[in-house]
Amino acid sequence: MKHIGKIGISTRGGKTFPFSLPVFRQPLTLAFTTPVIIIAGDNGSGKSTLLEAIAYKLTLPTIGSYSTITDETFTPARELFDFINIYWNNKTHNGMFFRAEDYIGFVRSINELKNGLGKDIEEMKEYLRGQGLALAQGALRGQINELESKYNGKLEEKSHGEGFLQILTSRIHGNGVYVLDEPEASLSPMKQLALVSLLMQSVKDTDAQFIIATHSPVIMGIPNSTIYYLGDRGAEIQPYEETEHYQVYKSFLENRERFLRYL
Repeated sequence: MKHIGKIGISTRGGKTFPFSLPVFRQPLTLAFTTPVIIIAGDNGSGKSTLLEAIAYKLTLPTIGSYSTITDETFTPARELFDFINIYWNNKTHNGMFFRAEDYIGFVRSINELKNGLGKDIEEMKEYLRGQGLALAQGALRGQINELESKYNGKLEEKSHGEGFLQILTSRIHGNGVYVLDEPEASLSPMKQLALVSLLMQSVKDTDAQFIIATHSPVIMGIPNSTIYYLGDRGAEIQPYEETEHYQVYKSFLENRERFLRYL
């Protein structure tokens, strides 16, 4: 069952950001009739701001140590709080909010946690001996090993793309709402296909629901998804083949030389 049935946004616009964005200049309703909702549009159309506002309204946890309640980058999202209504089919508090730019901070926080545990292991030698020391150090080493096992090794030793995919694989457990802002960043075409496979399998096997902002025609091509295109007229549903992303990539790949001649 889809958790969210629709989202209503009642703002009628304004002169200040984010109300000045075209998508917020008039009330709109996003009907969630499929498990995967794609939010597409040009740069500056309001995709990220919309997803941040939804994530803030849903109080979703993030992948990092920051909070949507206090993080300064969520200030525009917080201003939209009173204008957004969530219409539930099956309410849940499970899920996650993922922004591509949060990856480095997340890796840093994991490393800081492991380094802190390593220091605790060494400091225990000052006041513990024998079996007590071995048990305490073993418990802390177990926490370090659990962190590395969860993310299939050390994240700092992986490429951005490998790390992205490993985080998403380890954190998407189904039965929740997952809001992903440009998850294709740093992913090669093959890794994007791996992500599509993960999302499709999650939808098939669980009650996972995804709201994804993306520029990737690969991710936009997820079967049975709904694509909302953000533009001057607000948010409109578009068939995959009619999106600007699909048409531009298709034209480029079919006749690269001719396409570039007119740039």
